[in-house]
Formats: sequence, structure tokens, C-alpha cells
Amino acid sequence: MPSENQVVEGLPPVEDVLELLDAAYGGWGDGEFFEWKYNYPGTTRDDHHLYIETDSKPTAFARLYHRELEIGSDRLSVVVRGNAAVHPECQQMGQYKSLHTATERHCESADVDLIMTYNRKDNHSFQTNAKSEWSHAELPLYLTILSPTAALEEYAASVLANEGALGQLASLLGDRVRVSVDGDSVSLASLAGESPADRRGPTVHLTRDALHELVGLVANGASVTTLAKRGLSLGAQNKISPLPVRKSSQPNSELGDVEVIPQGLDTDADREAMLELYRATEREDESVVRFRRSEADVGHMLAHPNLLGTLWLERDGSLVGFAPVFAVRSGSVLEGRVADLCAVDRDARKQLVEGVEAFCQNNGIDVIAMFAPEQPSDRWVRIRRHVLMWNELKNGSSRFSPHEWDIGFYDVV
Repeated sequence: MPSENQVVEGLPPVEDVLELLDAAYGGWGDGEFFEWKYNYPGTTRDDHHLYIETDSKPTAFARLYHRELEIGSDRLSVVVRGNAAVHPECQQMGQYKSLHTATERHCESADVDLIMTYNRKDNHSFQTNAKSEWSHAELPLYLTILSPTAALEEYAASVLANEGALGQLASLLGDRVRVSVDGDSVSLASLAGESPADRRGPTVHLTRDALHELVGLVANGASVTTLAKRGLSLGAQNKISPLPVRKSSQPNSELGDVEVIPQGLDTDADREAMLELYRATEREDESVVRFRRSEADVGHMLAHPNLLGTLWLERDGSLVGFAPVFAVRSGSVLEGRVADLCAVDRDARKQLVEGVEAFCQNNGIDVIAMFAPEQPSDRWVRIRRHVLMWNELKNGSSRFSPHEWDIGFYDVV
């Protein structure tokens, strides 16, 4: 029987791990997703797990992925700690710190250059890593909204839940006031999580641009005061008004020259072309960081259980860009995530981004998220709460000083 906060190496029963991950993250995934994610190229399913038991059940858990980073022509061996979770009932008991220490011990014995993990600036684990003098860099994450009412309900609910007075006001006025974006409207009562009565009342109109900006502020942790000030400013610009406002430009629903390979219909030739494009777009710039892409990596990416399809762009019969897209449900919102986007030039990237927007629009996606070296278009907002954290284990690994990330959601474990 392990002592208190003793870290054990190995994989506990999968159903217990799923129960813990669901309690920690909410809707983490099912057994099929577990089998896909943990049968990762270079790290077999049952290897490199750390956990802590309380009353014979895992209450803290982490998976260690052995990977390789490419920085120009250089290579670094890394361990990425993923799915680090502590059961809500066992938080603030030192279990994450114990996992943290065990991770460093594992990596020192494995003779790797770096330990890495993904985090959010508002998480307790971010503070724990920072106190251990881990470095961090903001990830280039962008978001665009396709379904205004779904986004309103999801993000407004999070604000109202944290601000009691605002929630009470929304409940009081909710069935009398509606919020409209480009003709789609929802009542304040719905935003407060209540069933509205059918009453007539005033409507507050927002442009889609205003909604993007406000959602970006909420997603980045802005205070209610900041939101109110920005709302007044947008009102002065006639982007928020009691009268109907000019409709914003919307994503085209046409894919143009971009084709789609449905899940499971990719061929050996397709995967080989993707791998060749990865190699052709490798850059010698020492400031650009990307994860290794092998034949096994490409095959594993396209086997994602929630893959919607792979967007595919050719010129003169040759592949010039691709972007696999998968779906994730976050609360009431169906989110499309770009697993990776590889393109030979800016024009190909622009066509693929427009294709992603159209493809997701046609497949009932509410919000799209992707990593990108720059803002994809003025319809996308930057999310600044997500960071990569790392600790250097070898002398000389300080050459890892990323200025630009070339990654996708496939890399975020």
C-alpha cells in the first residue's frame, strides 16, 4: 500500500484513470480516445505513467511523452508531461508537487534535454512550475466564432457564474431583454442558465466583430470592469446598439480549390505526400521550433477518433498544404480544432484557413481554434492564457529559446 503522496510508476486500471481525468477536466474523453492518445508513436500505451493513490484509487496522474524537437537543423530530446490531473477533492494536498518532483527524477534518469508541459496562467500548476524556476512562453492560439448564440451562452455563463450581482441582474431582467448578433438572438435568461418566459422587451444588438472582441477578453480573464469599459467603447463605435447594426462579414461556405479527405479514406500515397511537405517546409531559422513529424506521427494524427476530415490543397497536381481538423465538445459549444496546418507559402496558408472556416461552417461547428504564427484574419482573436513551460536538464540545452512556434493541436498533449 503506497504511503501518502507516494508516486507509483505504471498504468492503473483505465476506467479509474478516465474517472479521474473526467473529474479534473470535465468531459476529457472516452476509452476509444484514451487508446488513441496513449498509443502514441515512440511511447507505448502502458509506459511512462505516474500516479498517486488515495484509498486504493488514483487521485493524481500524469503521462510522460518522449518526443523530439526540431530547431532549425538542431534536435533536442524532450519529455512532455501531459494530462497532469489531481482529483478536485485532493487538491492543495501536495499531490501535484509530488508528481512534479517524480517527473524531474524520471527525466534526469532518461537523459533528455528538456522537460515540457502545457499550462494556463491561471492554474495552480502554473504557479508550482514557476516556483521551480521553469521558463515559459505564450502559445500563439487563435479563435474564431461561427455560431454567435452558442458562444454567447458559453462565455456569458462563465462570467455570470463568477459575478453574483450580475447573475442576479440577468435573472431579474433575463426574460425581458435579448441579445442579438447578426440576427441570431438569445435572452439574458438563457445566458444566466435559466428557461426564459416568452415576453417582449428591448434587444441589444452586437456586431460579430464586437462579439469576437468581448469573447477574447473573457477568454483572457478580463475583469467585469474591463468588459464594461470596452462595451461602452464599442457602443460609441455603433458596434453595440439598441438599434440593429450593420452585419459583419461571415466566412464563405465554399471550399474553393481546397478538397477534403474524409476520416479513414487517406491512402499511403497521401501520407507520404504529407511527410514530404513537412520535410520541404523545414526551416533553418534557429528561432522556429517544431515537433518531429515521422511517418508514424502522420498516421497517428489521421487516426484521431474525432477527426472530421483533412483539408487538402494542390497546385499543378502537387500538394502545397493540408490541415486535419477534429471536433471537441466544450460545455454547450462544439469546437473545431486544427490538428496541424502545413503550407508552402502564405497564399496556401490563407486558402487553407478559409477552407477550414468553410468546412467547419458546413459541419455544424460553433467555434474554431488553431495555433498560427500570426493572426489568420481579422475574424480571429488571440487567446493569451495558454503557455508552454519547460525546464532545461542539460548544459547547452539553453539553445532552446523559442521565438516562434510551428505547432498544432496534435502536439498539445
